[in-house]
Amino acid sequence: MSRPQGIGLVSAIFLITVIAFLTVAITRTVRTGGESQAMDLLATRAYLAAETGTQLGVQQVLAGSCVARTASLESIGMRGCSYRTECDTLAAAGETLRRIRGSGTCSDGVTLTATRTVEAVVR
Repeated sequence: MSRPQGIGLVSAIFLITVIAFLTVAITRTVRTGGESQAMDLLATRAYLAAETGTQLGVQQVLAGSCVARTASLESIGMRGCSYRTECDTLAAAGETLRRIRGSGTCSDGVTLTATRTVEAVVR
């Protein structure tokens, strides 16, 4: 009886190929998860920047004026973020209302950018 020769080599090559594909799949999954977490963090920071702009706009309206402004945030954790505040006058049911819109944008400085908008209406 003759034994097939070379079956061990074929099995080894097959096993190495399967392990290589699994390694690539796991690496992609980990990288995607890391980018997703980074984007979630940027989106949260952008929301907070927009909230900051809106609150400053409300303060201005309550003080009697509202001027559109753009500013960068330089505090720890908010570097790379900025906000823009805009004010509009609305008429509704005989009342004059002021709408304040704050837009926040944060970037990691490389590839990811998140933008969020918060609005408030003041009588």
